[in-house]
Amino acid sequence: MKAMRMLIVVFVVTVTMNGCAASATPVPPSASSSQVVHVKDRQDDIQNSREREMVLLFQSLLQMSKRDNLNISTTQAESLLPLIKRNSKDGELGLWDHDKIMALLRDEQKQYVKDFLEETHIRKEHYKVLKEQPGISEEERYNMINEFISKRAQERDGELPPPRRNSDEDTPSGGGNGPGGKNIEQQLIDMLEAKLRKE
Repeated sequence: MKAMRMLIVVFVVTVTMNGCAASATPVPPSASSSQVVHVKDRQDDIQNSREREMVLLFQSLLQMSKRDNLNISTTQAESLLPLIKRNSKDGELGLWDHDKIMALLRDEQKQYVKDFLEETHIRKEHYKVLKEQPGISEEERYNMINEFISKRAQERDGELPPPRRNSDEDTPSGGGNGPGGKNIEQQLIDMLEAKLRKE
């Protein structure tokens, strides 16, 4: 009987020791689902940012081409077209291509694009601030932003600000539609191709 009790005690102690040892073994940490989601959100933000940059740059080139003194030449159109097509297909603007596009522009064209992008950014920031203020209508919000942008443009060189966009938009995130439902990228491609066909 004593031997039986002793055997049970030894068995219980052995099982307990094995259980403690197993729980003390470090378990390799697995990436939590929240970390994976955070990384994906960050990648989406970067992609959306590049897409916005592409749309804004293309929009500035379209606006610029409507001015006689800033018109895109045939030589420029020839070099710009493959870059615009590639980035439009990719759906975002690579930094390398952005620099290539800017390098093809004349100094006064570069300045126009720079001013256009700056004013669009200011408009977006002002809209965000005014959106949080209670008691301001959409029309008042637009008028306040437009007045500020107009003053800046006049101080700089007397030019008008970029044309009004829908106030509900912050910045275009995926190629706003223009005439005939065409997005900005396609409008720019069509304009460059038309310029080359004329030659």
